[in-house]
Amino acid sequence: MTTISNQTLAQIRERQAAILGEPQRIHSPADISDEMRALAAPPRGYGRPGELPEIYASMLHASGLLRLFRPLGAYFLVEGSLTPRDRELAVLRVSWRCQSPYEWGEHVKIGKKAGLTTEEIERVKEGSGSPAWNREDRAVVCAVDELLDTAMISDATWQVLAERLHEKELIELIILIGQYQVTAYYLNALRIPLREDNPDGLLAR
Repeated sequence: MTTISNQTLAQIRERQAAILGEPQRIHSPADISDEMRALAAPPRGYGRPGELPEIYASMLHASGLLRLFRPLGAYFLVEGSLTPRDRELAVLRVSWRCQSPYEWGEHVKIGKKAGLTTEEIERVKEGSGSPAWNREDRAVVCAVDELLDTAMISDATWQVLAERLHEKELIELIILIGQYQVTAYYLNALRIPLREDNPDGLLAR
């Protein structure tokens, strides 16, 4: 299992404090109607009944955008054609590269439900260079790194992905990576606080 050095752990704590140690920048509206509450309700299987996650509630200030943003996230979690394992490998790598405490902590939980082990989740931090990945998993992680680094997927990585994924899944993987990068930007920039059942953020494993 990957061991985080004290120095790296200190850097992670510093990063998390920089995002979460200051007040949230935009809060949910003071008055929330029943219609607004329905718009900001969590996707099926995410959150507790009646919960109004701040990631959605704060976006009620831009309700037209929320009407587009929330269904896309729900699609990936509930209706997407990628396997949960492929989806969570990609999302976790995006979350770690963006150093997003909220997104990482949430998807550590979701990733474990999808069958990822603690060791595999720790390995996500190393990226595609870890020799422990199998060929298929490495290609998914590599797709994230290449898109974030070059806004492109190399022919070598694409070939491995295309051996296993259909056209619909390949398209979905690209949009998934972009969607969760945008989500990490939003969560970090607004300093959205961690949910009660995600207390560790970047320290989650």
